[in-house]
Amino acid sequence: IDKPAIIFAHGIGACKETFIKSGVMDALVETHRVIAFDIPGHGASYNITDLNKLTSEEKAIFAREIYNLPC
Repeated sequence: IDKPAIIFAHGIGACKETFIKSGVMDALVETHRVIAFDIPGHGASYNITDLNKLTSEEKAIFAREIYNLPC
């Protein structure tokens, strides 16, 4: 796919649904690859209290999940 990618990253207390419900992703999908995800501890992701407490393995899983998101 030769479309430029846009990654939507939400703020504290929000979730990826913010971008989906607003229609902004739908507006850009024809001209861009759009990606939205929930950062750990928010939205549909698993709940953690401190990102610094993630193990190396958990950080690697998170990185792989981001990399493999459907675009």
